[in-house]
Amino acid sequence: MELARNVIIVLSGLSGFILAIVAILAWKKRNVRISSAVLFLSVAGMIYCFGYMAELCSNTLEEIRFWLHIQYLGISYIPAAWIILAEKHTQVRIKNWETVKVVLITISTITLILSSTFDIHPYYYKSLTLNPAAPFPVAKIEPGIWYIVHNTFNNISAIFGNILYIIFWRRAEAHKKQQAFVFFLSSFFPWTMLLIYLS
Repeated sequence: MELARNVIIVLSGLSGFILAIVAILAWKKRNVRISSAVLFLSVAGMIYCFGYMAELCSNTLEEIRFWLHIQYLGISYIPAAWIILAEKHTQVRIKNWETVKVVLITISTITLILSSTFDIHPYYYKSLTLNPAAPFPVAKIEPGIWYIVHNTFNNISAIFGNILYIIFWRRAEAHKKQQAFVFFLSSFFPWTMLLIYLS
């Protein structure tokens, strides 16, 4: 089981490193239309990956609690960042887009606040303890109401981004169909991140 832990630690660190490179490249090309959205998503993902890596390296509940706080600086905003990137990239028009963005950022910010203060209320975690059945120190959580809201928001955001990329693919001109299909397949990346998060 220590091998499995080390593999996940390495993969999380590698993912964070790749996302850091993407963020640097997006910053260097910040005059490109979608660069700000790429930067937003890659920084959020990078913070989450490095925080998750550090959580897996932790040996006490106090250390795990600390790294959970760091992770949520990123993961709170991944759903919003994903939809913003998909909208900018696909150029599919969304009604009242500016209002939608405000709602997305507001939900993400509420998640950040509640996850950062879970020690003093039951809305994010009703309880957070070490899992005695695990082969290495991992958190055992009892989810609160906003934890469920956040995971529902994650799923809806991932699906919505997938839908935007399906529309993008179907509307693409014949000579761009293959490229659009690649982007459609890549739109399933948030599902991968979500599965990692839920595991």
